[in-house]
Amino acid sequence: MYWKSISIVTLVALGTLPFNLKAQSTASKTFTENLLIESEDIIQIIGEKANVSVTESNTDQLELKVTFKATNNNKSLAVKELEYLRYGLFRENNRVQIRNSFMLPSNVDHIESTLEVLYELALPPDRKVEITNKYGYIEIIDFKGTLDINLKFCDLLLDHVTGIATLKTSFSEVHGRNVGFSSMESEDDKSRVLMNITSGSYRFKSTYGDLILSFDNVQDLHVQSKRTDVVLIPKTFEQFGYDMLSDGGSIYVPDKYIQLLKKEGKKVLFLMKKPSKPTIKISTDYNTITLN
Repeated sequence: MYWKSISIVTLVALGTLPFNLKAQSTASKTFTENLLIESEDIIQIIGEKANVSVTESNTDQLELKVTFKATNNNKSLAVKELEYLRYGLFRENNRVQIRNSFMLPSNVDHIESTLEVLYELALPPDRKVEITNKYGYIEIIDFKGTLDINLKFCDLLLDHVTGIATLKTSFSEVHGRNVGFSSMESEDDKSRVLMNITSGSYRFKSTYGDLILSFDNVQDLHVQSKRTDVVLIPKTFEQFGYDMLSDGGSIYVPDKYIQLLKKEGKKVLFLMKKPSKPTIKISTDYNTITLN
Protein backbone atom coordinates (compact mmCIF):
# COMPACT_ATOMS: atom_id res chain seq x y z
CA MET A 1 0.00 0.00 0.00
CA TYR A 2 1.32 3.42 -0.92
CA TRP A 3 1.09 6.18 1.65
CA LYS A 4 1.83 9.81 1.00
CA SER A 5 3.17 11.55 4.10
CA ILE A 6 2.07 15.12 4.69
CA SER A 7 4.70 17.56 5.93
CA ILE A 8 4.50 18.67 9.56
CA VAL A 9 5.67 21.93 11.10
CA THR A 10 7.22 21.35 14.52
CA LEU A 11 7.41 23.83 17.36
CA VAL A 12 9.22 22.86 20.54
CA ALA A 13 8.61 24.38 23.95
CA LEU A 14 10.06 23.22 27.24
CA GLY A 15 8.57 24.27 30.59
CA THR A 16 9.58 23.63 34.18
CA LEU A 17 7.50 23.99 37.31
CA PRO A 18 8.90 26.08 40.21
CA PHE A 19 11.85 24.27 41.82
CA ASN A 20 11.39 22.16 44.92
CA LEU A 21 12.50 18.73 46.06
CA LYS A 22 9.61 17.09 44.20
CA ALA A 23 9.37 19.55 41.31
CA GLN A 24 7.88 18.18 38.11
CA SER A 25 9.34 19.21 34.77
CA THR A 26 7.38 19.01 31.52
CA ALA A 27 8.86 18.79 28.05
CA SER A 28 6.50 19.34 25.12
CA LYS A 29 6.34 19.38 21.34
CA THR A 30 3.55 20.84 19.21
CA PHE A 31 2.79 19.92 15.59
CA THR A 32 0.37 21.95 13.44
CA GLU A 33 -1.07 21.38 9.97
CA ASN A 34 -3.82 22.72 7.71
CA LEU A 35 -5.05 20.33 5.06
CA LEU A 36 -7.66 20.85 2.35
CA ILE A 37 -10.30 18.12 2.54
CA GLU A 38 -13.20 17.24 0.28
CA SER A 39 -16.76 16.38 1.30
CA GLU A 40 -16.18 12.66 0.64
CA ASP A 41 -12.97 12.47 2.69
CA ILE A 42 -12.87 10.27 5.79
CA ILE A 43 -10.84 11.46 8.78
CA GLN A 44 -9.51 8.47 10.71
CA ILE A 45 -7.88 8.89 14.14
CA ILE A 46 -6.12 5.90 15.67
CA GLY A 47 -4.98 6.77 19.17
CA GLU A 48 -3.36 5.03 22.10
CA LYS A 49 -3.39 6.87 25.44
CA ALA A 50 -4.48 9.89 23.43
CA ASN A 51 -6.84 12.76 24.21
CA VAL A 52 -8.86 13.97 21.23
CA SER A 53 -10.83 17.20 20.73
CA VAL A 54 -13.03 17.68 17.65
CA THR A 55 -15.04 20.75 16.73
CA GLU A 56 -16.41 22.42 13.62
CA SER A 57 -14.54 25.01 11.55
CA ASN A 58 -15.83 27.60 9.09
CA THR A 59 -13.27 26.70 6.42
CA ASP A 60 -12.85 23.81 3.96
CA GLN A 61 -9.70 22.66 5.72
CA LEU A 62 -8.73 20.20 8.40
CA GLU A 63 -7.02 22.30 11.06
CA LEU A 64 -4.89 20.03 13.19
CA LYS A 65 -2.77 20.58 16.30
CA VAL A 66 -0.96 17.73 18.01
CA THR A 67 0.79 18.18 21.36
CA PHE A 68 3.17 15.71 23.00
CA LYS A 69 4.11 16.08 26.67
CA ALA A 70 6.47 14.20 28.98
CA THR A 71 6.49 14.95 32.72
CA ASN A 72 9.12 13.76 35.17
CA ASN A 73 10.97 14.91 38.31
CA ASN A 74 14.12 14.70 36.18
CA LYS A 75 13.98 17.34 33.44
CA SER A 76 16.60 15.71 31.25
CA LEU A 77 14.77 12.38 31.41
CA ALA A 78 11.47 14.08 30.45
CA VAL A 79 13.22 15.64 27.42
CA LYS A 80 14.76 12.30 26.49
CA GLU A 81 11.57 10.26 26.81
CA LEU A 82 9.53 12.84 24.92
CA GLU A 83 11.39 11.58 21.84
CA TYR A 84 9.77 8.17 22.28
CA LEU A 85 6.46 9.64 21.12
CA ARG A 86 5.71 9.40 17.41
CA TYR A 87 2.95 10.83 15.26
CA GLY A 88 1.95 10.29 11.64
CA LEU A 89 -0.45 11.96 9.21
CA PHE A 90 -1.04 10.04 6.01
CA ARG A 91 -3.35 10.29 3.03
CA GLU A 92 -4.49 7.66 0.56
CA ASN A 93 -7.30 8.46 -1.86
CA ASN A 94 -10.14 9.87 0.25
CA ARG A 95 -8.87 8.63 3.62
CA VAL A 96 -6.80 10.82 5.92
CA GLN A 97 -5.26 8.89 8.81
CA ILE A 98 -3.82 10.37 12.00
CA ARG A 99 -2.14 8.07 14.50
CA ASN A 100 0.35 8.04 17.35
CA SER A 101 2.76 5.43 18.63
CA PHE A 102 5.46 4.85 21.24
CA MET A 103 8.89 3.91 19.84
CA LEU A 104 11.36 2.74 22.49
CA PRO A 105 15.05 2.13 21.72
CA SER A 106 16.13 -1.52 21.81
CA ASN A 107 17.95 -0.97 25.11
CA VAL A 108 14.89 0.57 26.85
CA ASP A 109 12.15 -1.65 28.25
CA HIS A 110 10.05 0.89 30.20
CA ILE A 111 9.16 4.59 30.41
CA GLU A 112 9.63 6.58 33.61
CA SER A 113 7.89 9.80 32.54
CA THR A 114 4.17 10.47 32.28
CA LEU A 115 3.50 10.79 28.55
CA GLU A 116 0.51 12.64 27.05
CA VAL A 117 -0.81 13.02 23.52
CA LEU A 118 -3.43 15.60 22.56
CA TYR A 119 -5.11 15.89 19.15
CA GLU A 120 -7.09 19.07 18.47
CA LEU A 121 -9.07 19.05 15.20
CA ALA A 122 -11.36 21.59 13.59
CA LEU A 123 -13.28 20.22 10.59
CA PRO A 124 -15.77 21.53 8.05
CA PRO A 125 -19.36 20.36 8.71
CA ASP A 126 -20.80 17.16 7.25
CA ARG A 127 -17.56 15.20 7.32
CA LYS A 128 -17.05 11.60 8.39
CA VAL A 129 -14.81 11.00 11.40
CA GLU A 130 -13.62 7.60 12.64
CA ILE A 131 -11.97 7.43 16.07
CA THR A 132 -10.36 4.38 17.68
CA ASN A 133 -8.72 4.94 21.04
CA LYS A 134 -7.59 3.21 24.25
CA TYR A 135 -6.98 4.84 27.63
CA GLY A 136 -7.85 8.40 26.68
CA TYR A 137 -10.41 11.18 26.60
CA ILE A 138 -12.46 12.32 23.61
CA GLU A 139 -14.62 15.41 23.33
CA ILE A 140 -16.70 16.36 20.29
CA ILE A 141 -18.33 19.75 20.64
CA ASP A 142 -20.45 21.85 18.25
CA PHE A 143 -20.09 19.39 15.39
CA LYS A 144 -22.28 18.09 12.56
CA GLY A 145 -21.21 15.01 10.64
CA THR A 146 -20.90 11.23 10.66
CA LEU A 147 -19.14 9.68 13.63
CA ASP A 148 -17.84 6.12 13.97
CA ILE A 149 -16.25 5.74 17.41
CA ASN A 150 -14.68 2.67 19.01
CA LEU A 151 -13.28 3.12 22.54
CA LYS A 152 -11.78 1.06 25.35
CA PHE A 153 -11.09 2.47 28.80
CA CYS A 154 -11.96 6.00 27.65
CA ASP A 155 -14.21 8.93 28.51
CA LEU A 156 -16.31 10.46 25.73
CA LEU A 157 -18.10 13.81 25.75
CA LEU A 158 -20.64 14.69 23.03
CA ASP A 159 -21.95 18.25 23.26
CA HIS A 160 -24.24 19.95 20.69
CA VAL A 161 -23.70 17.27 18.05
CA THR A 162 -25.89 16.32 15.09
CA GLY A 163 -25.64 13.98 12.11
CA ILE A 164 -25.21 10.20 12.29
CA ALA A 165 -23.27 8.22 14.90
CA THR A 166 -22.13 4.70 15.66
CA LEU A 167 -20.59 4.15 19.10
CA LYS A 168 -18.87 1.06 20.47
CA THR A 169 -17.45 1.32 23.98
CA SER A 170 -15.88 -1.02 26.53
CA PHE A 171 -15.07 -0.10 30.14
CA SER A 172 -15.79 3.53 29.25
CA GLU A 173 -18.04 6.43 30.21
CA VAL A 174 -20.10 8.43 27.71
CA HIS A 175 -21.63 11.83 28.45
CA GLY A 176 -23.98 13.39 25.91
CA ARG A 177 -25.35 16.93 26.16
CA ASN A 178 -27.82 18.32 23.60
CA VAL A 179 -27.44 15.28 21.35
CA GLY A 180 -29.55 15.52 18.21
CA PHE A 181 -28.39 12.79 15.84
CA SER A 182 -30.85 11.85 13.13
CA SER A 183 -29.69 8.29 13.76
CA MET A 184 -27.44 6.77 16.41
CA GLU A 185 -26.50 3.19 17.29
CA SER A 186 -24.64 2.53 20.54
CA GLU A 187 -23.19 -0.75 21.74
CA ASP A 188 -21.50 -0.77 25.12
CA ASP A 189 -19.90 -3.36 27.36
CA LYS A 190 -19.33 -2.60 31.05
CA SER A 191 -19.75 1.09 30.34
CA ARG A 192 -21.81 3.98 31.69
CA VAL A 193 -23.84 6.11 29.28
CA LEU A 194 -25.50 9.36 30.37
CA MET A 195 -27.18 11.21 27.53
CA ASN A 196 -29.50 14.17 27.02
CA ILE A 197 -31.26 13.64 23.68
CA THR A 198 -33.11 16.44 21.89
CA SER A 199 -34.27 14.65 18.71
CA GLY A 200 -33.62 11.72 16.39
CA SER A 201 -33.69 7.94 16.32
CA TYR A 202 -31.64 5.83 18.77
CA ARG A 203 -30.69 2.20 19.37
CA PHE A 204 -28.80 1.18 22.51
CA LYS A 205 -27.39 -2.27 23.15
CA SER A 206 -25.83 -2.58 26.58
CA THR A 207 -24.18 -5.37 28.56
CA TYR A 208 -23.26 -5.06 32.25
CA GLY A 209 -23.53 -1.28 32.11
CA ASP A 210 -25.63 1.69 33.18
CA LEU A 211 -27.88 3.79 30.94
CA ILE A 212 -29.33 7.13 32.01
CA LEU A 213 -31.26 8.78 29.17
CA SER A 214 -33.17 12.05 29.28
CA PHE A 215 -35.00 12.90 26.07
CA ASP A 216 -37.44 15.13 24.25
CA ASN A 217 -38.89 14.95 20.70
CA VAL A 218 -37.22 11.64 19.82
CA GLN A 219 -38.74 9.78 16.90
CA ASP A 220 -37.54 6.38 18.04
CA LEU A 221 -35.78 5.00 21.13
CA HIS A 222 -35.03 1.32 21.66
CA VAL A 223 -32.86 -0.23 24.37
CA GLN A 224 -31.83 -3.89 24.42
CA SER A 225 -29.79 -4.63 27.49
CA LYS A 226 -28.36 -7.43 29.58
CA ARG A 227 -27.49 -6.95 33.24
CA THR A 228 -27.87 -3.20 32.79
CA ASP A 229 -29.86 -0.72 34.87
CA VAL A 230 -31.82 1.67 32.67
CA VAL A 231 -33.11 5.09 33.81
CA LEU A 232 -35.42 7.04 31.48
CA ILE A 233 -36.27 10.70 31.99
CA PRO A 234 -38.72 11.99 29.35
CA LYS A 235 -39.27 15.73 29.36
CA THR A 236 -43.02 15.09 29.04
CA PHE A 237 -44.20 11.65 30.12
CA GLU A 238 -47.40 11.69 28.07
CA GLN A 239 -45.52 12.57 24.88
CA PHE A 240 -44.62 8.91 24.32
CA GLY A 241 -45.94 5.38 24.41
CA TYR A 242 -44.02 2.71 26.34
CA ASP A 243 -43.26 -0.95 25.83
CA MET A 244 -40.95 -2.15 28.61
CA LEU A 245 -39.90 -5.58 29.86
CA SER A 246 -37.61 -6.62 32.71
CA ASP A 247 -36.97 -10.36 32.91
CA GLY A 248 -35.97 -11.22 36.47
CA GLY A 249 -35.75 -7.59 37.55
CA SER A 250 -38.06 -4.67 38.35
CA ILE A 251 -39.75 -1.72 36.65
CA TYR A 252 -40.44 1.54 38.46
CA VAL A 253 -42.91 4.09 37.06
CA PRO A 254 -44.69 7.18 38.47
CA ASP A 255 -47.36 6.32 41.04
CA LYS A 256 -50.26 7.22 38.76
CA TYR A 257 -49.23 4.49 36.29
CA ILE A 258 -48.43 1.67 38.72
CA GLN A 259 -51.70 -0.08 37.83
CA LEU A 260 -50.34 -0.66 34.31
CA LEU A 261 -47.50 -2.85 35.62
CA LYS A 262 -48.02 -6.56 35.01
CA LYS A 263 -46.18 -9.67 36.15
CA GLU A 264 -45.82 -12.88 34.19
CA GLY A 265 -43.69 -15.25 36.23
CA LYS A 266 -40.28 -13.59 36.60
CA LYS A 267 -41.14 -10.98 33.99
CA VAL A 268 -42.38 -7.47 34.74
CA LEU A 269 -44.06 -5.54 31.93
CA PHE A 270 -45.19 -1.97 31.43
CA LEU A 271 -47.25 -1.31 28.33
CA MET A 272 -48.78 2.07 27.57
CA LYS A 273 -49.97 2.35 23.98
CA LYS A 274 -50.30 5.67 22.18
CA PRO A 275 -50.75 4.98 18.45
CA SER A 276 -50.08 8.57 17.41
CA LYS A 277 -46.95 8.91 19.58
CA PRO A 278 -43.42 7.41 19.35
CA THR A 279 -43.02 4.24 21.43
CA ILE A 280 -40.11 3.92 23.82
CA LYS A 281 -39.14 0.24 23.77
CA ILE A 282 -36.90 -1.13 26.55
CA SER A 283 -35.88 -4.64 27.57
CA THR A 284 -33.43 -5.83 30.21
CA ASP A 285 -32.86 -8.87 32.40
CA TYR A 286 -32.10 -9.22 36.11
CA ASN A 287 -31.89 -5.44 36.44
CA THR A 288 -34.19 -2.48 36.82
CA ILE A 289 -35.90 -0.04 34.50
CA THR A 290 -36.79 3.27 36.10
CA LEU A 291 -39.16 5.62 34.29
CA ASN A 292 -39.31 9.07 35.86
